[in-house]
Amino acid sequence: MDILVNIGIVLTYISIVGSVGLILFFAVKEVVKNFKEAKSNLIGLSALIIIFIIAYILASSADIPAEVFEKTGVNIDRSKIIGSGIIVLYLIILGIIGAIIYSQVSKFIKK
Repeated sequence: MDILVNIGIVLTYISIVGSVGLILFFAVKEVVKNFKEAKSNLIGLSALIIIFIIAYILASSADIPAEVFEKTGVNIDRSKIIGSGIIVLYLIILGIIGAIIYSQVSKFIKK
């Protein structure tokens, strides 16, 4: 019975990797085919990557005592990634709030 479960898990992993590979292949194919239409999407993706890089640089892992790392089993690198994820969340929320305020102010000014 364990062999069937293991085979099922391996087949699931193969299916997921194959699906993600096909998605990436066709996405890149469409971007190359229609680059002018995909330019705005690429700008948004680039902005998101830049936000991730800035958040990773800003994230600190030195403010947590070493005992916490030993107790939880999380290493310093993972702590930095977790911190950068939280910073990205904050930056995206601030961007959304800024977009909402800009939208409402510009709508008010046009009237």
